[in-house]
Amino acid sequence: MSSHTDPQKALTELRACMNDLETREALLTGERNSGLAYEALALGDTKARKRLGEINESLVSLEQDRAAMQSAITEAERRCTAAQASVKTAAEKAGAEKALDLAKTLRDHGKAIDKAAHAMFAHTAELRLALIELSKLGGPNIYLADSALKRALITASMGSKLQLMHLAPTDRHSFAELTDRWAQGVTAFAERKLAAPLELEQKEKAA
Repeated sequence: MSSHTDPQKALTELRACMNDLETREALLTGERNSGLAYEALALGDTKARKRLGEINESLVSLEQDRAAMQSAITEAERRCTAAQASVKTAAEKAGAEKALDLAKTLRDHGKAIDKAAHAMFAHTAELRLALIELSKLGGPNIYLADSALKRALITASMGSKLQLMHLAPTDRHSFAELTDRWAQGVTAFAERKLAAPLELEQKEKAA
């Protein structure tokens, strides 16, 4: 039998050796019980008596070897269990360390999301103040603007696991697209208002 530092390999080889011992023991016992004992003890056959003595000595030796082998197998099994427990403990420790890292990641993302959300709603509040002022000057209706802002928020969530709801393609727009559209309308409105007095002045001069 070769030597192994790996208890699992040692256990496999020890069990193979035990099977070999048991096979040899069964063969010798079978030979003894096949009539050899009768010939040696009842008939006094000298040759049979000699062979019976050899078999008995071998069986005694095999029994001792089998007892020792069983002790070795028991110890190998204990070491295998200990090794497996050690591997499991190491895996659990690695998992625990990873869990700690992930816990920190959770906190960092939570803080970042809160910060982004607060910033978004702060910008939204300032945007609404501007829209309220513009509504007094002929700009977008504030209630319709609120509805459009909500659709922009829903659009931003679409495609993510936190999708708020589904919108038809024609109802989707980003915040930038929405505010750009409003800004274009307000700019055109303001430019027309600013151009009106100038046109009137030019007409008066022409008259």
